[in-house]
Amino acid sequence: MRSRNQDGFSALDIILVIVAAVAIGVAVYFAVWGHKTTVTTTKTATIAKASPSPSDSPTGFQNLTPTASVQSQLTAAYVSSKGFGSSDITGPQAGSVYYAKELSSGTYWALVTQFNASSTASQQVLVSMQDGGSQGYFKMVKGGAWTVTTGTSPEVCAQHAFFPASLVTLWNLSTVPAGGC
Repeated sequence: MRSRNQDGFSALDIILVIVAAVAIGVAVYFAVWGHKTTVTTTKTATIAKASPSPSDSPTGFQNLTPTASVQSQLTAAYVSSKGFGSSDITGPQAGSVYYAKELSSGTYWALVTQFNASSTASQQVLVSMQDGGSQGYFKMVKGGAWTVTTGTSPEVCAQHAFFPASLVTLWNLSTVPAGGC
């Protein structure tokens, strides 16, 4: 026979109520905020999926693997656009580069969600990289050079303003907040 407290509940009854309350709380959390977790997971999966080989998409874009040469070009364009010294930035953070080709026009698009500052970067460089400033949005028309727009905050709004909607969908980037940008 289980012992019960003064209200008639056993320790097991209380534990079951607590477990149920936690489960409901977790379910509510994921119902409300789960899209953020899903976006992060999907984004990581997209990068991994794009790495082994190019994949065609019905969106009119082809995901490509960002080679070391492409990452160097993106870094140089970012450094130049920000007015940094070449030793201020070490390159994109691992896994932060999205890269695709628009099949109809031959235009290349890239997104770097995080450039890394070097250990010798000045305080001015570090401050400049805050609030979305460590991101770069890139476009290279067929036969041209990379053009870059550096990120602003909120990043999701800048990404949706710069990239074609079907590319945003292909890369599974965050959706625009309900209130808009």
